[in-house]
Amino acid sequence: MIFIIKALDEDGDTLNYSLTGSDVSLFNVSSSGAISFKLEKDYENITNNRFNITLTISDGTLSTSRDVNVMVTDVQENQIGEGLTGTSTFD
Repeated sequence: MIFIIKALDEDGDTLNYSLTGSDVSLFNVSSSGAISFKLEKDYENITNNRFNITLTISDGTLSTSRDVNVMVTDVQENQIGEGLTGTSTFD
């Protein structure tokens, strides 16, 4: 999951979430507003780390849309001992 959209309807109507845009084929949106990639991305070898989608939320009568830019960055997951200093003595 990338992020969750939180929205409220003043009348208590059920909200529907949908996606459009140039990179929509790469994303899913759940009925609860959770946005995720359809497939796991290879973050180590990704060539394009920016994705553009448009999120639309509707209560069946009114709707609103927002452009969303998703940027994926690679992080070091298995770094051991970074920033640690000290001395060890072995007998």
